[in-house]
Amino acid sequence: MTLRILVPTDFSPAAGAALAVVRATFPDARTELLHVAPDRSRDRSQEAGALREQLGALGGGPLAFGAPAPEILRCAREGHFDLIALGRVGPRGPERGRLGAVAERVLREAPVPVLTVPVGSSVPLPPRVLVLMDFSDGARRAADFVARGWPGAALEHLHVIDPSALDMPLPLPALRTPALRSASSRALQERNALWEAEARRRLDGLGGGDLAWGSPAEEALKRVRGGGYGLIALGASVKGGLDRLMFGSVARRVVCESPLPVLTARRALVGSGADVAVSPA
Repeated sequence: MTLRILVPTDFSPAAGAALAVVRATFPDARTELLHVAPDRSRDRSQEAGALREQLGALGGGPLAFGAPAPEILRCAREGHFDLIALGRVGPRGPERGRLGAVAERVLREAPVPVLTVPVGSSVPLPPRVLVLMDFSDGARRAADFVARGWPGAALEHLHVIDPSALDMPLPLPALRTPALRSASSRALQERNALWEAEARRRLDGLGGGDLAWGSPAEEALKRVRGGGYGLIALGASVKGGLDRLMFGSVARRVVCESPLPVLTARRALVGSGADVAVSPA
């Protein structure tokens, strides 16, 4: 099955960068552009006509009306796409450290993996990929898409242990996490030793990888800033409770600050149809 990619565009340089990377990296994919205009444009034939001309100049695609994020998500679900590609301002741009409302919602709710591309990204993407692996369903899904979408890519798994974290990305059968809320230094040290052993075991099961200590986002960004990589892939966890509407803090920082394109994937929803096997033509 041919890879189907949705590229929302607002005709900005960032959106142009996403389209250029997608076309150069996946030349045989079915790439579809989408522009979402305000509702008022629907009844302005001259304005709507100009927008259709702009889309046509880029290769054509549907023109929708309404709020951008809901329309992008609706199109992704109804069109059975395999990937959404979004452009973003680079890490030194005016939006450093921030995600726009549209991008945040798409990243938080997308039924398929999302590729965010900063302005200035090289094309096509080099085949060396850093996979920030926390062993979540989202991280595994991101790694699986990379393996299928870039069959010649070299995947390098990295798991980072935050020694002061009270919440862990993987369960430890011998430990009850809630007990760590009032844990002593000794209890944390024992927990971290168990965490390291379990993480190494799981990395070995994936074919190997590196284990580091510190902030997961900081460690990933430090590695890719050193050069040699073309992409970061990670799971896009969404917080629960009062923070349920917030994009995960690690994924947020990586997406905002990475000088490279970032592929994020959420946990697949049962019955969503989002895990249909695909391969580049």
